[in-house]
Amino acid sequence: MNNSEDQKLVGVNSTFIPCRATGLRGLYNMGQTCFMSVIMQSLIHNPIIRSFYLSEGHRQSDCERDKEDCTSCGMDEIFSEFFSSEKAEGFGAVNMLTLAGYQQQDAHEYMQFLLNSLHLANTNPDSPTALDADSSSCPCIIHRAFAGQLSSTVTCSSCHNVTTAVDPFLDLSLDIRNRTKKKKGDKSNETNGDTSKHSDNSSLTLQSSLSRFTSLETLPATSYKCSKCSSSDSTATATKRLLIQKLPPVLTIHFKRFEHGATANGSHNGGAANKSGSSASNGGGNGSGTSAKIEERVVFPMTLDASPYTTRGHSKDASANSKDGAVQNGVNGTMKKGDTRPTEALYNLSSVVVHKGKMDSGHYINYSRESNEWFMFDDAKVTMVGEKEVLGAEAYLLVYVAQDV
Repeated sequence: MNNSEDQKLVGVNSTFIPCRATGLRGLYNMGQTCFMSVIMQSLIHNPIIRSFYLSEGHRQSDCERDKEDCTSCGMDEIFSEFFSSEKAEGFGAVNMLTLAGYQQQDAHEYMQFLLNSLHLANTNPDSPTALDADSSSCPCIIHRAFAGQLSSTVTCSSCHNVTTAVDPFLDLSLDIRNRTKKKKGDKSNETNGDTSKHSDNSSLTLQSSLSRFTSLETLPATSYKCSKCSSSDSTATATKRLLIQKLPPVLTIHFKRFEHGATANGSHNGGAANKSGSSASNGGGNGSGTSAKIEERVVFPMTLDASPYTTRGHSKDASANSKDGAVQNGVNGTMKKGDTRPTEALYNLSSVVVHKGKMDSGHYINYSRESNEWFMFDDAKVTMVGEKEVLGAEAYLLVYVAQDV
């Protein structure tokens, strides 16, 4: 045992420590419900969601909905059990099974479903935003925490007419396919402008994925018609760029690891199409073609600077300061001493969801931060781990929380 961090982990995991008021409890697997457990743990250890429920943001005693059908009442019970009980053994989230079911599901799709259900449960049914799950102006806790806005700008290459649309999002889905790998002996820049260098040059990074997400995409004349010059120039093409116009307090990143049908062997240019769309289920194909899981590891930092991917930060100064959003010191992404980036664009890693195994027979685990320590949640099992293990995980979902919340 040479490493002091290893000694610390052994000591913590071999000695009983009461978990009262820390939320360090596992969730029993009630029949292929690991997809539910990992998302629940991400919410339990999300400081914004935790503060809402522990400050009685939703009280079961005051709720007029059917307690058995109210998702927010179920969450309130879980927070009460996890943060006000002496118990350290696993918890059976039976009250959430109505929403989850017993069959294996995709964790990303379940997260979207759960957030929408919590949105409805915490919104006045008579409110105009009650039925609009995409409304970034909704005052419910879910939209206050997770809702951001994407700006889509299309520029005509002929007349330079610019049209802009703004769309809401609760998470960003990033493509991790078909990147150009560096050939042996080739010293060219494999990441097309990504200045984040790592010891493993073949590794894909979160920052390069975000750079591709916000890169210019060429729209061919066959799929674009300029409202200003289309009558005089039927061959006009355009460029399209997505940028984050409004950053949410909680930035959730989803990597598209599951492919079905024709897309499993198809190509993708990293453009705007379905960039923020939903994931594919890991429970099989779409009835035709093939299915595949992308095993690509994505290097991600503990601290993320999101400013290069925003409308505000996408300027010459931001580009010169940090072309890829890495915090310029390698894998950890820790801030350099003296760095003065705007705090509203700085995020700390809060949770990591990992899918292990094959598409139709895999298992989900969760890494979450609690009191500046990291823990692995594997159903009912809770183990303290080091940052090195967290950063080495093959992430499926990443949850970042803004530093200034």
